Amino acid sequence: MQIKNIYNKIAKQYHQYSADGFYHACMEMPAVKAMFVGSKFTGKKILDIGCGPGRYSKWALDQGAKVYGIDPSEKFLKIAQAENPQGKFILGTAKKLPFKNSTFDYIVSGLAVEHEKNLKQALQEVRRTLKKNGLFVFSGINSLMAITKKVEENCYTFDRYFTENKRLLHLPTFGVRLPFYHRTLETIIKLAIGTGFVIEDYSDAKPIKISQKKFPEKYLKNTNRPFCFVLKLRKK
Repeated sequence: MQIKNIYNKIAKQYHQYSADGFYHACMEMPAVKAMFVGSKFTGKKILDIGCGPGRYSKWALDQGAKVYGIDPSEKFLKIAQAENPQGKFILGTAKKLPFKNSTFDYIVSGLAVEHEKNLKQALQEVRRTLKKNGLFVFSGINSLMAITKKVEENCYTFDRYFTENKRLLHLPTFGVRLPFYHRTLETIIKLAIGTGFVIEDYSDAKPIKISQKKFPEKYLKNTNRPFCFVLKLRKK
């Protein structure tokens, strides 16, 4: 099943979960937001790639930014537009962004880059549409977590870390297996540098401490393995 069809299927449930679910609210989003500390949003143009139900779009709009979102799921776009009437949401993906050169001050993307078959092309499009000195901050499924297989209780093994190919990631919360392109972190970093970006920061997105009380089991599990990563890139 195509990625857009899967997200169309789970769009409503995903929206409800992402608002206060552990993985988004306690790991991924705090790490992404931390990369923008000190950045001014008022009057800035921001693109939210793989915007989903508009989590980052809402955050940027609340800080005075002019926000555009792009996503391959029609149902996600409908939710994002309803949640953020001041934003502009467009059907599409990062491989061909329908914007002029040097349009955006910032581009953000949450857990979407792993769905791009040609990551180099996507990064080139991001760089093209960013203004000089613009920031691209994105999160992705950590390569180690994605290839970890459970053998028995508290015992795991790795599955072909250096074999880069299309795989399926089981999301039990939503009852689906999500296609993604497995890449080593080395590949991702070298693609970013080779595209002309400067890497300014990196995070393994460790769970925030206050989540330990509300989600004790998930907190313990995810302080022992990295769920996702965040990269902060700048266009020079």
